[in-house]
Amino acid sequence: MSDCPDLHLMVDGVLTGEELASAHAHLDVCPQCKGQYEAILSLKRCLGQLPEPADCQKPWKACIDRLNEIDKAKRIDGFIGKYAWGICGAFLALIVLAGVHNRALGPSNVSAGQVAQMASSLMPVSSSRVSNPNSIQQFMNESVGNAPLAYNTSQPRAVSGARGVFYGHPIVQLRFVDDKGSFVLLVIGGTDGLEGFDPISVGNRYQGSQMASVNCIGWADRGFALFVMGDRSLADLCKIAESVRIRE
Repeated sequence: MSDCPDLHLMVDGVLTGEELASAHAHLDVCPQCKGQYEAILSLKRCLGQLPEPADCQKPWKACIDRLNEIDKAKRIDGFIGKYAWGICGAFLALIVLAGVHNRALGPSNVSAGQVAQMASSLMPVSSSRVSNPNSIQQFMNESVGNAPLAYNTSQPRAVSGARGVFYGHPIVQLRFVDDKGSFVLLVIGGTDGLEGFDPISVGNRYQGSQMASVNCIGWADRGFALFVMGDRSLADLCKIAESVRIRE
């Protein structure tokens, strides 16, 4: 109908004064327009109650960053998976080279603290290997090389032997027995001298210390460190050293 008011203008509050009063008067006599007016008004109210639109920028950026991280991790995993054997091989080679380097460049001087550690790392050998001077000399040559030592039948009897390697240094240990008990001769190859030992008044070439409350004398000669240890005086140990040491 041509005299029907503009219902949207009514709802939006545009009509005022006489126009608004005329529109309300029309709604009172026109059920159809009144129904449309109430429907438009209800729709506007519903739209007014809708929540504010969410800000998705930050969550979207976080998703993009996470996807980029996952993509980067996949590329790294792919690289490691492809070259894993090569990487492991390189690390193994590095470890082996470091071990060889450490063994080759082990301590050139032997300290008092290392002697007991070296002696405890040795493996025993059959007593037949040290049963007489000839077998002792052969055992010594095979184990550490041509050490500056000499043996004869007048010397105490060897009852046991052991050998090993400590940081690349070959080591031989011989245990002897005489009328005063037992003593130990320890020979270490590839050394330049001794550290941590004290000069002793008996035997100018020897240095002394104690290992587990047992006296010990040592000397360096021609690339070897040699020690005599036993529960006896330093003077007695020096006499034993003199009996087996090869003079220059």
